[in-house]
Amino acid sequence: MIETITPPSRAGGTGFERTEIQNRKIVGTIRNVGRGDCYAPYFMVENGKVLLWYIDMTAKQGIDVDGVPYFDDLYLDLVVYPDGTIIVDDMDELEEALSKKDITQEQFNLTVETSHRLQREMLSNIPSFIEYTKRCYEMIRKLRN
Repeated sequence: MIETITPPSRAGGTGFERTEIQNRKIVGTIRNVGRGDCYAPYFMVENGKVLLWYIDMTAKQGIDVDGVPYFDDLYLDLVVYPDGTIIVDDMDELEEALSKKDITQEQFNLTVETSHRLQREMLSNIPSFIEYTKRCYEMIRKLRN
């Protein structure tokens, strides 16, 4: 069963999605639409415990004409585990996109800088990030009910 939950107002702010998978893992998305952030974090929770985060580096975020949040993926991703392990994924795809001129040098630099900033700031305190994620997860659960 797959279901999507968004807050009542689509005028910007944070969008939430919830995907329920048969093995009872919950995937949530926190999108900071309208805030100018260049990343879109997803999280996976099972039985109230954070399993991992997957963070897409993005070029642009917004809400389309149908009121659906979107973002333009910039190839590079961070996979983050609760033990503090951070895997930088798809750097090769980002470099290839630059060499093929699918992205600009400015987009490449923004992507790399955003990845480094996230690792230095938000992801440097995993216990705090876990608590933040749990609060978001509870908000998603309340929206469902």
